[in-house]
Formats: sequence, C-alpha cells, structure tokens
Amino acid sequence: AELSYGLINGLDKNANADFFSTNYLKAMGGGEVYLLNILKFSELGSKFQPYAGLHFGAVQANVTSAGSNSIEDVNKFKGWTLAHQWHLGAKFKLSKTFDLNFRGALLAMKSDKIDNEFATVAANKTSDAIFSMELGVTIHLGGRGKD
Repeated sequence: AELSYGLINGLDKNANADFFSTNYLKAMGGGEVYLLNILKFSELGSKFQPYAGLHFGAVQANVTSAGSNSIEDVNKFKGWTLAHQWHLGAKFKLSKTFDLNFRGALLAMKSDKIDNEFATVAANKTSDAIFSMELGVTIHLGGRGKD
C-alpha cells in the first residue's frame, strides 16, 4: 500500500504558455514482481532488486496556480478520481532495516483534474497522466526471516 503527496509544476501547451502548479494526494495498492527472483540470481538479488509493478487506487488533486485560467474554473474538478500506476524500479539494500528505492512511474487517471489544460480534443477531456521519477527509503520494522 502507498499513501503519498506530490507537487507538479508545469507549463501548458497553449498559446499563452501558462504556468500551473498542482498538489495531489495519492492512495494506491498493488504489487511488485522482483525480476531477479524470477531469473534465479539470488546472490545478486540479496543487495540489488529490479522490479516492475502495478497499483490501483485514487488521486485527489488541487490546482494551486493556474496561469490565465481562474482557480475557480480549474478546481471545479476537485475530488477523488480512480487511477492506476505502472512502475519500474530498483531496490538497494543498505542494511537490515533500510532499503533505498528508485523508480519511474506512470500514473494515469480517467479525469482531467491534474492540470489547468482545458482540452479541445474529446479523447483528452477525460484523462490525465503523469510520469515521475521517485526516490525513497523503506524502513523495515520487526523481524525479518533471513537477510
């Protein structure tokens, strides 16, 4: 399970080249497949683990700066929306307690709540996607079977 907060700063593709800023809360659940376990490289896999994953959940976005569009117009889309996220990453074991994680993720949602772009193409009016690079630390609490 994952609960995270993010901030997006961007530039619209419209003629005004408007700057926008959005913060969001993401609640996701899913799983990862550790690739070295599948390939049976257990010795290398004890310190380094590449993985791929898929998560499902919800995102709540709040546009905080909307360029020439009004905040009221943009935030009429406020609320939670369903989303899914694909990611590829690697986990590096630092100690028994800590792992360092690095991943690239594509978060897609069936909503236009993440930016202040008012799409003119019908297919783009109901979807948004974010690609992000993420760095994190995992803390393992309690006992572990083997190290």
